[in-house]
Amino acid sequence: MFPHARTFIAPVIALVTGAAFAVVGFASASASAESTTLIANAIADTYVSKHDPNGNFGSDASMSVSQNSYQVLMRFQLSLPDGASVTSVSLRVYSNNSVSGSLEVQSSGNDWDEATVTYADQPPSQSIELGRSVESLPDVAYASLLLPVTSIASTGSFSYRLTTTTGEQGSLASRETTHPPQLVVTYAPAPTTPPATANPTPTETSTSTAPATSTPTTSATASPTPTPTVPGVPAFDHIVVVIDENQPYQSIIGNADAPYINSLASSAANLTEMYAETHPSQPNYLDFFGGDNQGVTDNTGAPYQFTTENLAHQLITAGKSFGAYAEGLPYSGYLGGDTNGYVIHHAPWVNWTNYPATVSHPFTDFPTDFTQLPTVAMVVPNRCNDMHDCSVGTGDAWLKTNLDGYAQWATTHNSLLIVTWDEDDGTSNNHIATVLSGASVLAGQYSQSTNHYGLLGLIEDVYGLARIANATGAPAITAPFAASTVLR
Repeated sequence: MFPHARTFIAPVIALVTGAAFAVVGFASASASAESTTLIANAIADTYVSKHDPNGNFGSDASMSVSQNSYQVLMRFQLSLPDGASVTSVSLRVYSNNSVSGSLEVQSSGNDWDEATVTYADQPPSQSIELGRSVESLPDVAYASLLLPVTSIASTGSFSYRLTTTTGEQGSLASRETTHPPQLVVTYAPAPTTPPATANPTPTETSTSTAPATSTPTTSATASPTPTPTVPGVPAFDHIVVVIDENQPYQSIIGNADAPYINSLASSAANLTEMYAETHPSQPNYLDFFGGDNQGVTDNTGAPYQFTTENLAHQLITAGKSFGAYAEGLPYSGYLGGDTNGYVIHHAPWVNWTNYPATVSHPFTDFPTDFTQLPTVAMVVPNRCNDMHDCSVGTGDAWLKTNLDGYAQWATTHNSLLIVTWDEDDGTSNNHIATVLSGASVLAGQYSQSTNHYGLLGLIEDVYGLARIANATGAPAITAPFAASTVLR
């Protein structure tokens, strides 16, 4: 067994509807139908053991799983509207330890009780495999498995049996922990037919001459009044934030191995007194995204299930949009562990449940038509191209190849590029480089002391959002911008 917190979490169902998907580009079943993502926690789960065929383990916080010796059972209860059309289904389970094999899922009968079921009397399962994890089971992270949309009919109970493709023993967190199994279902409601409108009976009207007026009427509907941003901060159409890894300020600024970044710094705004909050990486990403590290002080545990306010939720709630583009991510909405150079603790957006998981995209989805970018986009290179595992020169070349087109476009299209780092390498008091490049940016070196809270506050100021958490105390970053305030 593996130690795990045993706080009981009641089954939770979270809904994210309509406009939220509209702003992140979710493809709904029909042009007029809103889409909804339902996240259901398991209502029952356990494992059964071939080595202890009469043993019951329904109250255990961790569930053993392997190819033959240990099988995991879990059940979910769903209630979908009549006529709803399911468009995607995925199963999320939290792996307590890494296993070289993939996780396999089959449908199971519902006739079992968590408190009594054993290997000897376990329910029958279908021999057809419903889904398999893309990668091997990660260490202390969620794994996600896509299931056929036909596996969810509508309303009812749905049970699954989980095994692995190897005899190596794995461990999954049960519903008695803070990382319960989850079934994630996205659906579109049944299309509605607009009521027939009867033709009104014509009525006889008289014609009269309107009285003269000294002020002409221009329109029956007034245009909305533009909302100004914080004085001195432009209202950019788009902001792209690139976060690189583990380099002190002096390893970037003035380094001949980073010619592209230094060209940006000399032609745009170089924030010379930018500091990260702490070590290691993950808390700094959380500080930028949510204004607080949410109590996380190391690089483990992701994805969490925070419900606090954050940048993505703020933007979506305000009618804006947010998207994240991570190099190496297998597919949009992936919530599994490290893979192909992608590092989950470099992806803070996976840790909140108050917006759709589909805000997360592979970097290959980054638009070449920059007008199609979300209002705010985060870009996270893989652990080589972000300078974590590879050289400054490698990261600099990647940035030029992949973001220079946007950087040039931004200067003439009221948009902004922010390039920053999560932390230094532990040698320079967490002093990191940060460059702002784009429209209305005044080239120069700016010595105002700031941090990730300040960058979050800058983005909130740009879009007139209330500052959250520790961003509330960060001074406004206004000096790098032209004096006139742009209206949005």
